[in-house]
Amino acid sequence: MKEQIQYAAQVPQMKKYIKKRFRCSDEAFEEINWRALGRAKKKLKLHQSIRTSKMIYGWLNIGVQKRYMGQDSTCPCCGNATETQIHLYRCTNQKMRDTLKNSITTVKSKLVQDGIPSTVYNPFIGEICHMVGENHPDNQYDIKCESHKDAVQSQRQIMKEAILRGILHSDWTRKLHEQWTPRPPTKDGKKVHQKDAMEQTVSLIQAAWTIFENQWSQRNEILHGNDNELLVTHKQQKLKRYMEIRTNKYQMLRRCDHNMVEHPISDVIKWSRQYMTTILRNLEEMHKQYLKELKIEEEGLQPITAFFSPVRAASPPCQGDPG
Repeated sequence: MKEQIQYAAQVPQMKKYIKKRFRCSDEAFEEINWRALGRAKKKLKLHQSIRTSKMIYGWLNIGVQKRYMGQDSTCPCCGNATETQIHLYRCTNQKMRDTLKNSITTVKSKLVQDGIPSTVYNPFIGEICHMVGENHPDNQYDIKCESHKDAVQSQRQIMKEAILRGILHSDWTRKLHEQWTPRPPTKDGKKVHQKDAMEQTVSLIQAAWTIFENQWSQRNEILHGNDNELLVTHKQQKLKRYMEIRTNKYQMLRRCDHNMVEHPISDVIKWSRQYMTTILRNLEEMHKQYLKELKIEEEGLQPITAFFSPVRAASPPCQGDPG
């Protein structure tokens, strides 16, 4: 009863939002295995569940999100592209590529451990590789079972990048149910627990989320480390601006502020990003003050003609007047 009440209270508005957010049809929405998604979410800790929800609905604090706030949207890992959610998987940064390859290998082992047949995990991982542009050297994740290509085709019809978000078509569960076989008992006759098709679908969802978590963790490690391409680019831009002010100090600063740009270049290059930012902030304020004083000075100067009274033109001589 509790689930039915919760369904009636939340699903209609959620369905309306999802359809609009992902341009999803009614038919595609109904084919999504929401029950397995809910079970997978319940296994997460609170902070992981919040982050996963942000990933599923495209709310992550990445470049495209920062662009709306007037910030740089460039990927901090490669510095060559706008950071979208799919770019987290396609980034050319070597650490990001290595993390992705290791994640795929890890989740494959976990799926085997959970008893998922190769005729299901091969096309599942193959579709992920297809989405992220990852080609395995020996193509071991290619779809080898024709009957399971149906699940891949169905998956592609629900919404873009759905498999990376852990949003799976119900055909995966159907295929798992068809392939499900109980594990043989142990040597002493004890039964071995075997996940059913729904539990195995949860494992597929967790595999997709594991790949995301690893990519997200590696991305943030680069973002807050010395390998951040944005930091390198920003420092170069700040150094360029400092040199511009230094070169044009007579046109940009008051004479009393010239000492701020007379540091040895060898020392300037060694400045930390924070110190360079502070110096530039001060220089920009000094430049504004220079322009303000220059404007006041220009307004105070008047042309020399302003100090003379205008002279009326002499009247022409009347006719008949002497010479």
